[in-house]
Amino acid sequence: MDVQAHNEVQDEHFDLYGFIRMLWEGRWLMLAITCLFTIGGVGYALLATEWFKADLVMVQADENKSLSGNLSQLSGLASLAGINIGAGGVSQTPIAVLRSKELAHDFIADNNLTKVLLVDKVDPATGDWKIRDPEKQPDIRDAVEYFQKKVCNISEDKKAGTVTLSITWRNSAVSAQWANELAQRVNLKLQTRATEEAERNIKYLKDEMAATNITTMQEAIGKVLQSEMQKLLLARGNDEFAFKVVDRAVAPRKRFWPQRSFVAAGSGILGIFASIVVIVSRREIRERRTHAGGMQ
Repeated sequence: MDVQAHNEVQDEHFDLYGFIRMLWEGRWLMLAITCLFTIGGVGYALLATEWFKADLVMVQADENKSLSGNLSQLSGLASLAGINIGAGGVSQTPIAVLRSKELAHDFIADNNLTKVLLVDKVDPATGDWKIRDPEKQPDIRDAVEYFQKKVCNISEDKKAGTVTLSITWRNSAVSAQWANELAQRVNLKLQTRATEEAERNIKYLKDEMAATNITTMQEAIGKVLQSEMQKLLLARGNDEFAFKVVDRAVAPRKRFWPQRSFVAAGSGILGIFASIVVIVSRREIRERRTHAGGMQ
């Protein structure tokens, strides 16, 4: 067993030596291929479209959280009056709206960004879609999908309680502008929604209070009415109703992509692996031809 193990070790050393010798014999080919890949990577890094990423950091508004707790205490009374003010979804609604297709759709439509986002599918000479068939032409649904997958990214740090809205785009100033506008839009959307809901509930509660003569019912409705008035005042007087901006997005000075040093190094490493594959493959082909010639 020891002799066999010794022979296997010798074979492994012999194979390793043969592999190193093979690479040394093909060193000029390896150098050429590696240089070719590196030059190609550097060329791509210099000519590729530059992308910039602007980050905006927010936290959920404290007033919204405290209001959620207050309303949960009155949920039982509100249910008697036929109103649902349960706090179950209050804390999640801002994030859901921020990630919604509806918000992205309205943002793209209002700013006429469909062809801006899908510029690769636009004929630069005419400004029309490259695809002439109207049924196959891109529309705002494609722009929304591209925007949410490639341009806009939303991440949560639950430990710190922060939400980061990142916009990656070709123009540094535009990426910051879009991030700030989206933050304003989500606040305005939820502010408007809360205002309309509170106004509708207040009207309903006032009508119900006027229609009943039961003192306990009037008191219950009055407490719910007070909470809805608080909700209305909070919504009307707070522009940062859902999120408070901790750090506004500013135009980044450095590009996010391509990272030229990373691309150059990665291309060189890829070139080394490719050259090894070529050298090994070339040797295998030679050995097969030699073996085939010997058989004949």
